[in-house]
Amino acid sequence: VFCITEMIERRAALTNACEPSVAFNRFVSESILVLDVCETAAPLLPGSAYVDPSLPLIEGAAAARQIVMEHLTPDNGRIALLLSDIDLTRARQVHEWLSSAGLCSEVLLVERHHFAQRYPFLMGASAACIPSYPNQVDDNLFLGPMSSVNRTSLHDLAITHVLSVVDHDVQLSVSPAPVHKLSRIRDECSADITAVIRIALPFISSALAGGGRVLVHCDRGASRSASVVAAHLMQVHGLNLCSALETIMAHRPCVRPNEGFMRQLNERRWQEVQ
Repeated sequence: VFCITEMIERRAALTNACEPSVAFNRFVSESILVLDVCETAAPLLPGSAYVDPSLPLIEGAAAARQIVMEHLTPDNGRIALLLSDIDLTRARQVHEWLSSAGLCSEVLLVERHHFAQRYPFLMGASAACIPSYPNQVDDNLFLGPMSSVNRTSLHDLAITHVLSVVDHDVQLSVSPAPVHKLSRIRDECSADITAVIRIALPFISSALAGGGRVLVHCDRGASRSASVVAAHLMQVHGLNLCSALETIMAHRPCVRPNEGFMRQLNERRWQEVQ
C-alpha cells in the first residue's frame, strides 16, 4: 500500500504546474515542443501550437504536436512544455498521453496566465526575433553567456546591474545602461577566482538589497560566472558547494566550473575577513 501511495503522490507531483521561472529557463535554453492546451486562445509562445478545444483533447494535441514537429522543428521534441489553464485537467491528460505513448521523456506544465504575467515579452513574439536570454537562478538573479548581454534581454528582464567575469572589455549597448562591473579573469585552473568573488559578492548583494535585478555572465555562462553565483548562494543561503551547484544546474544544466575554481570554492577563503 505504501509503495502504491508513494507512486501516486510522485506522479501527482510530476503533473503539478511548475514555477514560471522553471518554464522560462527550459524555454530559453533550447527549442522544445511547446503546446498551449488552454480552452481560450491567446498570443502564443514562439515555436508553439494551440490545441484546438473544439476537437477531442488527444486528437487536438496530436494535431498541434504534428504542426510543431513538422513545421517548427524544435531541437529537442522529446521535452515538452504545456501552457495550461489554472485547472490543470486538460494539461494533465496531454501529459499522460505524451508520456505513456513514449513521445516525450520530460513534460513540464505551467499556468499560462502566471507565465504571461512574468514574461509578457515572450507571448506573441516572433521566433526569429527571440534573442539569447540568461537563465533565472533566483527571483532577481540571472546567469548567462556573453550573448545574453544584449539590448533586448536586458530590457525585457529589467536588468539593473551586470557583472562581467571575463578577460576582455564588455560594452553594454543599451540606454539607460545598467550599473556595470567588470572583473577580469581567465577561465584557467590556476586563475584566482577567490579574488574575483571577494569583489563580486558585495556588488551582487548590494544590488539585490536595493531591489535590483542582476545578470552575472562570462563567455559561456558555465565556469567563471557560475562560480561567482555558486559563492553567492553558499554565502546567502548557507549551502555547501554541491548543493549550490545543484541549485544552479537545475536552472542552467551546462554549468561546469573548472577544477581550480571548484577547489577554491570548497576552501571558502573568499569568506575570510580581509
